[in-house]
Order: sequence, then structure tokens, then C-alpha cells
Amino acid sequence: MVTAHGELILADVMPLLEQVLLDTTEARLHAEDRAVDDALRQAVFRADHRARELVQALRDIAS
Repeated sequence: MVTAHGELILADVMPLLEQVLLDTTEARLHAEDRAVDDALRQAVFRADHRARELVQALRDIAS
């Protein structure tokens, strides 16, 4: 169960994390479309994956 304090923290953090998810998704799509350095592409994909995992974990906690 999430405490009232935890709910406030989630309310503050979730919009930021969702923006990170949007940003990393956009970066991933650009990386797919362009001939970018493979290491950069892999870093973007990892960041996108981690952002998705983090957002899902926080959604699970909040529900």
C-alpha cells in the first residue's frame, strides 16, 4: 500500500518520468531513422527500455 506521502511523490515524479519516456522514445525513433553511431543507438535503446520499466514499476506501485 502506498502512503499519502508516497502518493504525493508519485504525483510529482510520474509526469517527469513520462516526459523522459516520451523523449527517449523520440530519440529511439530518430536513431532508427538515421545512420547514427551504433554505440549511441544502443545507449538510446537502453535508456528507452529503462524509462519504460521505471514508469511501469511506478504505475504498479501506485495501483
